[in-house]
Amino acid sequence: MTAILLPVVLFKLSLRTSTESSALHVELAHVYVTGLPSSASSQDLKDHMRRAGDVCFSQVFRDRDGMRGIVDYTNYDDMKYAVRKLDDSLFRNQFSKAYIRLLSEGQIFS
Repeated sequence: MTAILLPVVLFKLSLRTSTESSALHVELAHVYVTGLPSSASSQDLKDHMRRAGDVCFSQVFRDRDGMRGIVDYTNYDDMKYAVRKLDDSLFRNQFSKAYIRLLSEGQIFS
């Protein structure tokens, strides 16, 4: 079995202010997407993934296994919901469609 190295950096960012009344808490949760059609754009992926929650970033890239993407959600709960509801969902843009697979940060490294 060959190990696959993924060009993904996963992290959680937590910011808090000094006063309790104005606490700011930001968590970024990442989803790795496979099976995208070759015509997929970052905006297409972002639009599709917004069905599960608040997306703050998406990127599409090509590697030897085809088109892949990374999506950042603003909170962990939206990311978990996306993996449950959008895994094996039909991704469509104006040129093509394909069923995509989603992996959460825990699934990538386990």
